[in-house]
Amino acid sequence: MGEAVQVVEAAYDLQSDASEWLTRLASVARRPLDQGLGTQAVLYSATDCGYIAAAQGLAGSPSEFSDYVVSLATSTPLEVQRYVASLPPGFYTYSRTTIGQRVPGIFRRTSASRGPVGVRDWVAVIAPSQQGFVVLGGLARERHVRLPKRKHALWSMVGGHVAAGLRLRTHLAQKDRLTVEAVLTSSGRVEHAEGASRSSLALRDELRRRVLNRDRARRPSGGLDSAEALALWPALVDGRLSLIDRFESDGKRFVIAVKNSSTLRDPRALTPREKEVIHLVREGLSNKEIAGELGSSTSAVGTQVSCALAKLGLRSREILLTEASESMSDTEEIHMGQVEAVVKATRTRSHYIEELTSAERDVAHSVFLGLSDAAIAHARGTSARTVANQIRSIFRKLSIHSRSELIVTMIRRGGRGAKAGR
Repeated sequence: MGEAVQVVEAAYDLQSDASEWLTRLASVARRPLDQGLGTQAVLYSATDCGYIAAAQGLAGSPSEFSDYVVSLATSTPLEVQRYVASLPPGFYTYSRTTIGQRVPGIFRRTSASRGPVGVRDWVAVIAPSQQGFVVLGGLARERHVRLPKRKHALWSMVGGHVAAGLRLRTHLAQKDRLTVEAVLTSSGRVEHAEGASRSSLALRDELRRRVLNRDRARRPSGGLDSAEALALWPALVDGRLSLIDRFESDGKRFVIAVKNSSTLRDPRALTPREKEVIHLVREGLSNKEIAGELGSSTSAVGTQVSCALAKLGLRSREILLTEASESMSDTEEIHMGQVEAVVKATRTRSHYIEELTSAERDVAHSVFLGLSDAAIAHARGTSARTVANQIRSIFRKLSIHSRSELIVTMIRRGGRGAKAGR
C-alpha cells in the first residue's frame, strides 16, 4: 500500500492517545516527507493566549527536536498561528506561504535557543479542526524546498483525511461518543441507517459505493497508484460523514458512517486587531502610520495586513482600497470593522447569484472560503477536473477572470442580499 494511503489509514485510528497517533502518522509518512531530518507530527491546541504544542510524534528526528518543535509554536506570532489555523487542509511549504514571507527568521531564532542547527524550511500537511491543527511533515536544511505539483496534490488530499480524523478524535474527547448514521458490512450492504441515510436511498447507495471503493483503494493488487487510490477514498461522504472500520470479537468487520462535518470557523473571519488594521488600510494609511495609530510595530502590522488579505482572498491592499471598499459600502450591515458580516451574508444568500446552477453556487462558496480545487472535489465527492470545469463556467457566466474577482463579486451580491432580506 502506498505511504499516502497508509497515512490515511492511520488518520482514522481512534483508539490510541494523541502522542501514539501522531507518532504513527510521522512513521508512515517518513519515506515521502523526510527531508533529511526525519518527520514530525505536532498537534497545536487553541488556548486563550494562542496555540500550544499539546502533543507530538517524531520519526527519525534528532532527540533535541522534541523541544525544538514545541519552541516553534511559542516563536510564531499569534496572528501567524491564526493564519495557519485558518488554512484549508492541504500540503504547504513554510518558505512559500505567508508564514515564511512574514517570519523569515523563525528557524534561526529557535535554533539559537534550542540547539538544532541548519533548519531552514518545513514541508508539511496542515490539518485544521475547531480546536487546533496538526502539522505533519519534515524539517529541512534546504532553504527553499521545491516539490513536484503531483506531490502537492496527493498530500493535500491526505490533509483532508488527517483533518477528518482530528475532528473525530476531538469529538470523542469532548463528548465521549460519535453519532452513527449507518452501519454497513464490509461488502457494502447497509445493516442499519438513521437520519438522512435512512430517508435517502441515494445516500445509502453512495455509502455502499464508497465502502467498496475504499476497499479497492487499500488493495496493493488493485493496480492503483496513490493518487488514484485517494481519489476513490474521499475524506467525507455527502460532505459530512466519515467511514470508520469496526471489528467485532469474532473478527467480523463492519463499517460505520459517523457524522463528522467540518466545524471550522470561517477561514476569512478576521480577528479584532485585523479588523482594526483593515479599517485603517481602507482609510489610506501606510503600515508605518497604522503602527503609530495602534501602538504596534510596522512588521506586526505588515503581518496582520497580509493575513487579513489572505483570508479575504485579495491579492493586494490596492484591491481592498478599490473594489472591496466599494462593495462593503453598499449596505449598512457591511461597513468598516465588520468584514465578518460579508462572509455571513455571502454564505446565507448565495442564491442571489442567479446565473449559476446550484452546484456552481456551492463551488463558488467553497472558492470564497479559500478551498483548493482538490479540497472542493473531496468535499463534493467528485474530481478536481470537474471542479476546475465548474469554476471556468462560473468565470464565464459572471464575466470574471480570477478567484479574487469571484470573491469580490460574491461580497457585492451577498451584501445586497443581506440588506434586502432584512
